[in-house]
Amino acid sequence: MTPHWAQITAELDIPNLSVFVKMPEYRQFRKLVTDLVKTEQTYRITFSQLPFLLLIEADKLDASQTAPYTRIPLPANAVDEAITAKQSKDTPQNRLRQQVRAEVTQALAQKDTLHYRLFTLTAPTGIGKTLTALDFALKLRDKTPGRPQIITALPFINIIEQTLKEYEKVLGNSTASILGHYQYADIFRDVRKG
Repeated sequence: MTPHWAQITAELDIPNLSVFVKMPEYRQFRKLVTDLVKTEQTYRITFSQLPFLLLIEADKLDASQTAPYTRIPLPANAVDEAITAKQSKDTPQNRLRQQVRAEVTQALAQKDTLHYRLFTLTAPTGIGKTLTALDFALKLRDKTPGRPQIITALPFINIIEQTLKEYEKVLGNSTASILGHYQYADIFRDVRKG
């Protein structure tokens, strides 16, 4: 696009088009794509389809006059603040929860943490996995370029609902969109209430 930027701007009749387009640094982007294509067959398909998908999305947003979604900043220390505000008693169980959370978040200090794409947490019931995982995700997101979305996948409806309540307690004061979805979710619940 860069060599043809003047023509694109003229044809669209948008003189300040560059305000709406974020162009990646060419060498860095090319190296990323080249490395991924060499190692992963899946990425070959993704990077060949990505420009087409972006154009379709832009066209649909423009046709429906929908404003593009902008990511909302989330405080990386939201879990710390929520736990401090709760003023939990100093019990052996709470000390164990703090120890587990500290050990998990210490993994973020490792220099190669951002290279991993999947993290798991195996711990006994009642140890605070929900808040520990959210704490880790928020702090990892804060270190990650582009501040990606946080998606939590859970196996059972009751765990999904419990996790949503905990996330809302922690992030409820921010403008975060906390969405829960599962197979039997009542997607019209909020519409009927209003």
